[in-house]
Amino acid sequence: MTEQALSPAIGTKYPLLFTYRDTLFGNGFLVEVQAINGRALCVREEDAYWIYGINPGGMAAHGEHPDAAHSAFRKTFSRILVDLALGSSNFEAFRDAVRAFFEETNEGYEGEWRDAIAGVQRGEVSLEGIPTVPANSPRSIAVSVKQVEQVTPQDNSANVQYLLAA
Repeated sequence: MTEQALSPAIGTKYPLLFTYRDTLFGNGFLVEVQAINGRALCVREEDAYWIYGINPGGMAAHGEHPDAAHSAFRKTFSRILVDLALGSSNFEAFRDAVRAFFEETNEGYEGEWRDAIAGVQRGEVSLEGIPTVPANSPRSIAVSVKQVEQVTPQDNSANVQYLLAA
């Protein structure tokens, strides 16, 4: 994410969609989690950029600039998955916990996310180098068991994508 050419005003909001893929170990299982079109709101605050999860709603992170905030948000997402794996006795319990986490809505920021979409649509807000996609792009979470034979070196790199919602 790159800031606009001029530093945005405090309070500027960026509606984001993100796609992440994680491969991790649970209690007796190896799993892949693919979150598609999760929703988040990046806000320029006085002290930093904050990213608040909308779906999943139970998370937030901050950084000095939008890229740093997104990196911290991504790490927070992965840490939450690890915590859910630690607390799940089997794959089914983990899958259910991940689905519940991803579907949780931050109702306090959801309205601001929708308002920010209108700003992008009017051309008032943009992020240089970040494509704009429809805000109503389908959201989903896939949690699947991964067999050891299916593990490849590509599993070491997280699939990370974030886009501006409009």
